[in-house]
Amino acid sequence: PDFCIIEGVTAIFNGHVPPMALLRESSVQLNVLIGGQDTVAVDTVGCKVMGYATEEVEHLRLAAEWGLGEGQLDRIEVIGNLSRFRRRYPYALLRHFHPDVRIVEGRERACVEGCKGNTECALEILSNDYPSQGGFTIVFGRGFDEADLEGLTGDILVVGACAINDRGADLRQRYPDRRIIEVDAHNDIRGVTAGLATLMKVRPLAMVPLNPLRSLWITLQAKLHGLNSRMPPLFGGPAPTGLSEAERRWYREGGGDPGRRA
Repeated sequence: PDFCIIEGVTAIFNGHVPPMALLRESSVQLNVLIGGQDTVAVDTVGCKVMGYATEEVEHLRLAAEWGLGEGQLDRIEVIGNLSRFRRRYPYALLRHFHPDVRIVEGRERACVEGCKGNTECALEILSNDYPSQGGFTIVFGRGFDEADLEGLTGDILVVGACAINDRGADLRQRYPDRRIIEVDAHNDIRGVTAGLATLMKVRPLAMVPLNPLRSLWITLQAKLHGLNSRMPPLFGGPAPTGLSEAERRWYREGGGDPGRRA
């Protein structure tokens, strides 16, 4: 980009997007704007403001190593006083989840940037911002001991190709009388949100701070004007992935050259 800017008037921490109910303990007024022509340098200064070094943020460390920008703070000309930023703000979720939801996480892999982080973020929002129910199990990641999958509670949400490929068939065999919802794409936030909302008895229309009829009207108008955003079904229920068979195969094989998805 020609110019990169971070709007840091209010900084958000404790996860991707904290619930409104937890916003007071997950935000702080910093009243700062950080801008520059070097994106990596701008993000490096942003890391400092939040209390982190570039080396602690993997994608920035790699970007600096690959020569995409300056990642050494002492080599960046900063106009302004950074010394006032001394606190280290946590990036992990508060994990204030519904007490009657069981989470089974793969021992070999469970990505914070994907199936683990997105699912737990959505779970925390639905648990705190809406009247919701528990009584079900979430499974994500790869590498499970047999004991991990014994005695699972209620219906089961299986998130991501890793978990589906590793244990999807096994779960269907173990629990033939349960409803098992699979979200088979990486970072399918629509699928995760729709699956959780279904199991937690939260209507997607209730998640929009508008009159339901107005929400429907706006959605209809957007569709007529070419909206192709992947939205959870407005009246509830799991969301179809909408992926082609080639795309599903690509995800299940663990990715690779994106050109193979065509």
